[in-house]
Amino acid sequence: MLAGVSFNLSDKVYASGQLGMTMSAESGGGSAFTFAPGVGYKVSDKFDLLLKYSSWSDNGFTSSALGLRAGFTF
Repeated sequence: MLAGVSFNLSDKVYASGQLGMTMSAESGGGSAFTFAPGVGYKVSDKFDLLLKYSSWSDNGFTSSALGLRAGFTF
């Protein structure tokens, strides 16, 4: 579960940030601290793209991912 904010940097570009906990689906898997900063671009009023880096860590183990999200508002 992550909570986040976004800030408009211009009419088309925005920054986002999320913090929270990621929980394992495995039995006894536990949870990990997670953060995810990103930069987005509003292609139009109804469509935007977000490039986001996610990282989670627990007990000295860290894993991360880089993702591209395409969002459609209706």
